[in-house]
This record gives sequence, C-alpha cells and structure tokens, in this order.
Amino acid sequence: MVAGSGSITMSDSSLFTTSGTNGDIRLLASQNVIVGDIETTTADVSITATAVSITDADALVGVANDNDLDITALGLRLNAGVGVGEVVDHLETTVGTVSARATSGGIYLFESNGVTVGDVAVTTNRVGVTGETTTNDSSDSTQSDLRTTANNGNIVLVAGGTLILDDGTATADSTAISAHGSGNILLKTTSGLLDINAAVKSDTGNITIWNTTGAIEQDAVTISTDGGTIDIEAMDATNGSITMVAGSTIVTDGNSTTGGNIRLKSGAGMSITGINAGSAHVSLLAGSFIKDIGETTTDVVANHLRIDAGSWVGEASGTNLGLLDISVTRLSVRAGNSIYFNELSDITVDTTDAITVNRVKDDGGVLNSVETDAKQSDLVTTANDGNIVLVAAGNLTFNDGTDVLAGENVTEDNT
Repeated sequence: MVAGSGSITMSDSSLFTTSGTNGDIRLLASQNVIVGDIETTTADVSITATAVSITDADALVGVANDNDLDITALGLRLNAGVGVGEVVDHLETTVGTVSARATSGGIYLFESNGVTVGDVAVTTNRVGVTGETTTNDSSDSTQSDLRTTANNGNIVLVAGGTLILDDGTATADSTAISAHGSGNILLKTTSGLLDINAAVKSDTGNITIWNTTGAIEQDAVTISTDGGTIDIEAMDATNGSITMVAGSTIVTDGNSTTGGNIRLKSGAGMSITGINAGSAHVSLLAGSFIKDIGETTTDVVANHLRIDAGSWVGEASGTNLGLLDISVTRLSVRAGNSIYFNELSDITVDTTDAITVNRVKDDGGVLNSVETDAKQSDLVTTANDGNIVLVAAGNLTFNDGTDVLAGENVTEDNT
C-alpha cells in the first residue's frame, strides 16, 4: 500500500493480513503511517513514513501504554522521518527480528516475546493496470540495527523474552544500537537472556541495560557514551549474572567530556574487563563473585571505585586471571570473601563518594529516575576468613574513612 503524497491511517480495529512465507506486507506513505493491526506470522513487514512518523492507532489506557498488539511478523522493518512509536504510546509487536530508523521522535517498541535486532528486507509484488506483477519500486532493501540519526532521538526496546543484539549486514559496523546526540537508550527484557553481540552507543546520552530475570552477556564489543551514565543490571539472585569477555568494553570517557558514572549490578556473579569512566566513578555490586575476564585490558579505570560483593573480588595471583587490574584514585570494598587488587599507579583507600547513574525509563527520559549507591569506606571482608591483597605500582595511602549506613549518621570506625 502506497500513499504517494499523504498518510496511511488505519483504525484501531482495521487489519492487514497475509498467509504463507511469501506474504510480505509493505506500507509506504510520504507523511504518517498510523497502525491498527498487521499480521503475517511467516513473512515480513515493512513500514515507511518518509516525512513524519509511524504511530499506534490504539488509544492509551488512561495515561499508560495500551496492550493491544499492532504488528505480528517474522521480521519487521521500520523507517520514519521523525519517530517510530511515541513516548507514551509505543508500538506493540510480536516479531522475530526488528530493524528501525528514526530521528527526533525516537524509537519506542514493546515486544511481547523474544526478539533479535538484525537484518530485515521486504519484497512485495506490485500489480499493474494489466494485472501483471513486478517487484520494481515495491520492495525495501535490507536494513539493520535500531538507529536514531538526528536530533537526539531516544531508543527504547522492552522485550518479554530473550533479547539478542546482532550486527546486521546493512551498515556492517559492529553496531546494533546507535542513538544520536543526547538520545538515551533503554534495552530491557523481563524473561530470558540479554545477549549483546554488537555495540550499543549513544553520542552523549544515558544508557540503561536491564534484565529482570536472567543474565546479561556481552561479546567483545563496546557499550559507550561520551559523558552520559551507563546503568547495567541483572536482578535475579540465581540467574542474574553479568558476563563480559576479553575485548569487551564499557566506556563513558569519550573525546568531548570527562566521563559519566558507570554502575553494574548483578544478583549473581560478575566477570569484568575494560570498564572506563575516566575521571568519573564506578560502582560494582554483585550477589556473588567479581572476577577478571580480560588480562590484556585494565579492568576498571575511574576516579572512585566502590565495590560491594557477596563473595570474593579478584583472585590470587596464578589463579585464572588473578588480581583485578585497576587504575583508580580512591577505593572502597565490601566482600564476603577474599579481595585481590593490582593498582597500576597511586591509590588511596578512603571513603568513596555516593555514586549515581541515570536509569532510563520507558518514555526514554531520566527525570527523577536515578540509582544511587551510598558512600562507603575501607577494605572489608565480612566472612570466610577472607584475605585482603592490594598491590600498587605507586604510592599507597590509607585514610580513616567515613561512610553513611542505612538509618545512621556519618560515623568513623578508625579503620
């Protein structure tokens, strides 16, 4: 369906549907596309709103997003001059693979199941006046990734199953998610794995990556912003691990700014490398261990490093990859077992500042949405006859810190 000089408007009860593996659906409008229901469970869908936006015909439920599915397809290709979905009225989908482009209006998607960010192309037949068909000017080439390309567009993708981020072949640049300017990014799943196989980047915006029930795994790719904050959390105490690999990086210290705070929180264990907040701070919280996973890269670069772990932090020299390699100005640690660190320069054991990151919400904003870890002091093992090892290449200074504990004032413990 083509609207060469206007919009395509579906009602909330209207339906476009096909069956069969060749039953692709394509909507192209020079202005807006308003989506009712589009269904093709074994084929692909492409929607293009050249000048304006792709939006949902369904009404809000009060002031909240509706739950009515808009698009069911094998693959979904979305391309809009302004926005895909809206801040408080996302597009609801059940698709296997998705790709989208937008600008200032951002990208807002609620996926009911698992989804892969990857390649989608659509081929449809155009019926001519003689009844003959052709695919000329009626097909859309392969598009990859979720990208806002101008005017600080946010990207929000919330999935109900495993969320996989792959580097597609259209713009094969090792990137799956890219937000322009100060555009924020929220990637969230409420079931299954969150698997990062290609880079997640915002120019200067905030990034939240959140799994409420399962693990987060990062391949040898970058999660980065130039001065925004990065907030990564896997909540579940059993399955909620965060696993990086050699070559993974998480970076807020870019070319234009001094860096933003970085916070990683896992309900279970955490394997880290390549975390760089520049002159900003890093907070690591784990229900179990925190270990080094990449020996050729400094594990944490920051001003203050705050760690709270249910079990050990780093490992003894000669065990796996050994001590955590850090380059930080100030350090505080709580651990349920032994602590092992190798500092590459000077370091002070003292009170680390309260560390705050912005948590990106479903509307793409961060207003009144922060995660803060309170001040903390000293190096402390709380159980299991834990060792404390801190090796520094430069000066090593121990100060009596002050920390703020829940329900108490600032206190000194002379430790």
